[in-house]
Amino acid sequence: MRPLHSYISETELQRKVDFALSEDIGEGDITTQGALGKEQLRNNIAAKLVAKSDGILSGRELFELVFKSVEESTVCGFGREDGARFTAGDTLAQ
Repeated sequence: MRPLHSYISETELQRKVDFALSEDIGEGDITTQGALGKEQLRNNIAAKLVAKSDGILSGRELFELVFKSVEESTVCGFGREDGARFTAGDTLAQ
């Protein structure tokens, strides 16, 4: 599978991600702020990406770019590569 930047320049891709995030998040994610509170948002937060159905992994590079655009210290741990099959309930990233 070809890297994402072979289809679009890194600058243009980052511009599109930034635009989408600014449109989606705006001044902040109100749901997250309400659920966690401002103090918890300053701490490290862990999450898992769990498959809801069987499939083939695609988009790791974009997934990581989006999360690192929000918080550059984000670490995405994928247990498989793009193109790998998975089943419902599998943890795809942590």
